Amino acid sequence: MNIKDKIAVIGAGVSGLYMTHLLLKKGYSVELFEAHSEIGGRIKSGEFNGQQIDLGAQWLHQIDGKENLLTQILKEHKEEYHLERFDFAENNEHKQPEIVQDFYTYLSTQVFDEDQPLSKTIAAFSKDPKLLHFMEAILVDMAASSETFSTIEFTKLTKQISPDDYALNNTTMSEFVQAYFSKIPKRIIHLSTPINQINYSENQVELIDNSGTSLFFNKVIVSVPISQLQQGKILFTPSLSTEKLDAIHSIGMGKGLKVFLFFREKMSVKNTAYELQFAPYYALGAETENNYQLITLIMGKYAENYYKNPMLYQEKMIQEIAQISGKNASNLFLGSVFQDWTNEDYIQGTYSYPKPGDLGKREIAAQPVMNTVFFIGEAMNTSMHYGFIQGAMETAVHVNHLL
Repeated sequence: MNIKDKIAVIGAGVSGLYMTHLLLKKGYSVELFEAHSEIGGRIKSGEFNGQQIDLGAQWLHQIDGKENLLTQILKEHKEEYHLERFDFAENNEHKQPEIVQDFYTYLSTQVFDEDQPLSKTIAAFSKDPKLLHFMEAILVDMAASSETFSTIEFTKLTKQISPDDYALNNTTMSEFVQAYFSKIPKRIIHLSTPINQINYSENQVELIDNSGTSLFFNKVIVSVPISQLQQGKILFTPSLSTEKLDAIHSIGMGKGLKVFLFFREKMSVKNTAYELQFAPYYALGAETENNYQLITLIMGKYAENYYKNPMLYQEKMIQEIAQISGKNASNLFLGSVFQDWTNEDYIQGTYSYPKPGDLGKREIAAQPVMNTVFFIGEAMNTSMHYGFIQGAMETAVHVNHLL
């Protein structure tokens, strides 16, 4: 390490924050640039009647009970968490149609020479609408639909698509992230400072921010959502290679919302999971003396329908809850919080997913340029942990080892 190296990190989401944390520990001179007025990126808090809620990434995901980077950090800070049971239906099991297990078994026996949308693979296996409906619902947690998701990647992800979800006991994920990174000196965090251009060579980087100011560094680490790279929100000079640009555009970026619905009474949604029209599920969330939560995600096919008429869609959700709960949901309804990540400035999407033909593209997208420009973030995770908090943080660890 050259102690005189100056490194810029663009994007103060969890990967950019963790990258800054690691670089400071190694003695680098670091400046962190964030387009928004606050840090956190897609880990963001909100409130309803004084109750704090996580509008973005909320859960700690574990696969087969294996600890990961986020788990280790939480344990180091003695932050307690519990397995989230997600009572989709009180006294009713989260049932999986038998045909779904048959489909998973079928996938495990197949060798796909060419990738294709999962929808085609489903249609070739069965015309049963229950299978397609279930798969569309399950893919919501991957921010995708069967028409946009890679069959080959899906065969590798059957465990990851339904991980064990853990929730923090005493705080929100957003509050924990804010506290964990509070030791990063405020003087090196430049909020409300979008970077519009990166001019780079083998030993120098010039950043140009939205005010036209030039800033010079030895290296830059780009930690912005893949949507921003796909839309060319940062101009690279020289231009990124055709191969790299193709890889960046080959990675899917989900659209959609996280939704909180609040009621005066507990809404026992006694439905078989994944047989709903306006949401993949309605999970019972936190309870207070004054209100009860239902939480859901509107992504994939659900998001496509939502954006056609958002106000009508919200009304239909309340009607659907009334039907499956047996209660007058309209009279008990207190209010809602709809966090629309698709229309969030400088983010414009939920998180990445593998499109057909995505194979090997993340590795190319994540490759450094001239050992000067580096790329991190959940979309750059090459260990199939994209879409996860720990997946974003893992990419910072990888680049940290390269420096």
